[in-house]
Amino acid sequence: MSGLNEIAKEAELPKEAVSAVFAAIKSLIADGQMVIIKGFGTFRTKTRKARSFKTKIRGQFEVGEHRSITFKAVRELRFLPVKRIPTKTRFKFPKKTKGEEKANG
Repeated sequence: MSGLNEIAKEAELPKEAVSAVFAAIKSLIADGQMVIIKGFGTFRTKTRKARSFKTKIRGQFEVGEHRSITFKAVRELRFLPVKRIPTKTRFKFPKKTKGEEKANG
């Protein structure tokens, strides 16, 4: 994992120590406890109620009650400027000429 190595290098800690911190956070979240990391954000679990869905492919199906993990970043992180990575589009519509617009229009 490159992220773990980068964190360990930045904090000048052994990789095992950083890994142990993440393991502790993971176990706290699995137990349903809220984890607050000052200056970073809050992890918590939320219980989602059972619902039914209808899709074209699978038809009607049920999703039972389950827990999901939510994260809320601190204000400084939420408004941090992020470098946007340009995305490639799979398909570009061909540009219409003036003659085609009048014929279709």
